[in-house]
Amino acid sequence: MRILQQLDRNITFSRRNCRHNYLLRGLVVCGGCGARYVGDPAHGHYSYRCHKRCKRYPTVSERRLDDAVWDALSRALRHPSVITEQFSRKDGKRMEEQAAGRKDHEQAQHTLRKLDVEEERILEAYRTGLISAAQLGRQLEQLTTRRSATQRTIKDDLSDSKCAITERRRTVTEYCRYIRQRLRTIGHSEKQQIIRTLVRSIVFTGSSVKIRGEFAADLAQRGSADAAKPQSDETAADDTGEIADRSINHRGRNDSDEIGFELTAELPLSTV
Repeated sequence: MRILQQLDRNITFSRRNCRHNYLLRGLVVCGGCGARYVGDPAHGHYSYRCHKRCKRYPTVSERRLDDAVWDALSRALRHPSVITEQFSRKDGKRMEEQAAGRKDHEQAQHTLRKLDVEEERILEAYRTGLISAAQLGRQLEQLTTRRSATQRTIKDDLSDSKCAITERRRTVTEYCRYIRQRLRTIGHSEKQQIIRTLVRSIVFTGSSVKIRGEFAADLAQRGSADAAKPQSDETAADDTGEIADRSINHRGRNDSDEIGFELTAELPLSTV
């Protein structure tokens, strides 16, 4: 299986297939069989072709696919809420799960339950005449102080998670703000670099494409200029880097440091 995967990578990045600098080279995946698409030049016209020659989605025009993907991605860059809303929903649930999984959070929850039991015991003691009203007031006041301190611990855990979500939003928003200022003037190589920085795979299904991408959590810190730095056509055309699931320009990342997103673009076109 690993040998077949390596052959897949070699074919996709073959120099023979790189004489023309395809914008989405190495990223397009066949929605029918899962194979990578390779460049397919024919009499001055360029297409992407499933290298396993899948009959379901055999080819697609380069220009039409490039335009559809770039239009969808550039819209998201102009309106980053399209991306941030996706991981906000996921992170809201993740925030609660992370907080619930922390040992100090569990201990705090256990303490609150014990305080509830203790409160019932104090009230029962007062009802049966074992303690006076003054004693009841003092003990309930002490109980309230302990409960407030414990609740602050839980709230702080949730606040830390919220700060992480806020930082994720800032990363995406800052990068999009930088790129948005350049969208009208960037050329082919810079488009390619932006795509390779953000996109992990593009699944073509004939009538639509599904773009799966990610923002590195440190993207803004590493510098927007570096993230969008254009490659020379020669460098882009001769690139024979790895094409594993991490794809191009995703070296050295950890899944926990990434902000995933997904875009879908409908294609009013047929395969060529």
